[in-house]
Amino acid sequence: MLRYNPNNELLIIDASNIAFNGTKSPKFDNLVIARICLDINRNKLFFIADYRLFFTLKKRDKNFIEEIYHKWKDEGILIESPNGITADELILEFAWSSVNENPKIISNDKFKEYNEKLDVKWLESNLLLFRIVNNQLFLFKVEENNKEKTKQEFFLVKDSA
Repeated sequence: MLRYNPNNELLIIDASNIAFNGTKSPKFDNLVIARICLDINRNKLFFIADYRLFFTLKKRDKNFIEEIYHKWKDEGILIESPNGITADELILEFAWSSVNENPKIISNDKFKEYNEKLDVKWLESNLLLFRIVNNQLFLFKVEENNKEKTKQEFFLVKDSA
């Protein structure tokens, strides 16, 4: 089993995936939880989102704090993909262009639609899946053995409370 605790790492975070966290409505609180939990141990964080995440959060989430969203953009922590480029494409391009820094991608997306365009083994070794439960962020990695999922382990990064 692989235990992983980010330390001085380049973390590329699928902001839309984190905001939705497996639900139909995005929550800004999920982004805050992820930032608090991952912004430790000198990690370099980049949340990458589709340009429309801002409008979706503003419309659907009563806890959305527009000033924090814009502050993160100004700090360069939150990057919106330009119109015509998906966040997935930007996440993968950013990760691949930073390959010398051994970036980790935090997303529940397996990016299967890009299998023909990228090194699948590289992606699998750098992809961390997540769950947010009770204001806690859990990351996990699925080990593959003969293309069969054999083990997975959740682990707490840090309690955001």
